[in-house]
Amino acid sequence: MILLADSGSTRCDWRWIDQDGSLLSDFSTPGFNPVSHSGEYFRKLILRSGMGKTITGESRLVGFFGAGLGSESRIDRARKMLKVLFPAAYVVVGSDLDASAIASLDGETGVCCILGTGSNAGLYKGPKLLRKLPSGGYLVGDEGSGNYFGKILLNHIIYDSLPTHIRNEVQAELGSDPVKLIDELYSTESPAAYLGEIGSLMVQMKDDEWVEDQLCDGLSAFLIKQVKPLLKEEKHPLYVTGSLGVELRGIFEGVALELGYNVERFIQRPVEELDCWAIKQLEIKKAQQG
Repeated sequence: MILLADSGSTRCDWRWIDQDGSLLSDFSTPGFNPVSHSGEYFRKLILRSGMGKTITGESRLVGFFGAGLGSESRIDRARKMLKVLFPAAYVVVGSDLDASAIASLDGETGVCCILGTGSNAGLYKGPKLLRKLPSGGYLVGDEGSGNYFGKILLNHIIYDSLPTHIRNEVQAELGSDPVKLIDELYSTESPAAYLGEIGSLMVQMKDDEWVEDQLCDGLSAFLIKQVKPLLKEEKHPLYVTGSLGVELRGIFEGVALELGYNVERFIQRPVEELDCWAIKQLEIKKAQQG
């Protein structure tokens, strides 16, 4: 059996298939980020899924791709966590960008863009990473992401600078006490996810002119800061994954076109596109073992 996972900071999508690619189970759990979560948190996450004992005992290949896995040290840490849970499995670990490249590119060259709770971009040729910038995370980066828009909205809430009609809608969802929101932000275990939840209100109100302007500015910042340095003078299409990117498809395509970029494809759940890759990886491993 093969277990595949694509995890952001907010949600992790899992897919369990047999060696012929037939789907056995498809489920979601809260997200896992090795930078901010412990191995014990990860173990409980698996066991709480309701599939824990079954998948840990029967999986022969585990492919885990996630946010925060942008360095070898973090990949190694996540791999060790997985090996404890899946001692009999061949474990492959990569970044969420790697999953995006496998899902999007069929040997072609393109820029994989992730727009979810956080944001990231990398230039790939097939599954091979050619170029990327370090991720600044929710504190100093993540332009155009859910937590980025959450910070913008929370800033306007704190300084009472929202247009009246937007303020009324926001207060109906979040209440009228900005101090309470600040306290919740600084006390939560997952501030990026918390900001992402606030940012989701911006997405819900995307048809409003003021909100659309904020979204356009954020997506433009993503393309200028994260994508433009990767391409330099080259011309390659963009491939977008992540729930926020899919939700803001029309706005993103418009902003990208203004900046001279072509968007080739949007994929909401890359994990659904990893089956063939995983089956091939298992076949390669079996051949190596004789």
